[in-house]
Amino acid sequence: MDLDDYKKNDLKRVQQISDNLNSNLINLLRIKYATIFSVLVYGLSNNNPFMTLLPLCISISIFIMDNKYRENICRNAAYIIVFYSREIAPEWELRLSEYIKESKKNPSI
Repeated sequence: MDLDDYKKNDLKRVQQISDNLNSNLINLLRIKYATIFSVLVYGLSNNNPFMTLLPLCISISIFIMDNKYRENICRNAAYIIVFYSREIAPEWELRLSEYIKESKKNPSI
């Protein structure tokens, strides 16, 4: 296997990991909303004030997991940019610096 094949396989692998992380993130948010809704309904129907506080604990824990997923997606994107920027987006640093200059001149960008 030559270097080009290795790069293609590595890029596919990183993209698959990012796709899996993204689908896991979506599923995590669905679980969060379903759990919070069901606990709130149960707590309000039984007039139990402690059950109405439980969704806060669930939200905080899922928020932490959500941030970890997003952080890993950003790491994969940075990996792709650093190692494959010539194939994907040539001179992205130049375009980014030009965008920053333009956004300082025109804040509505």
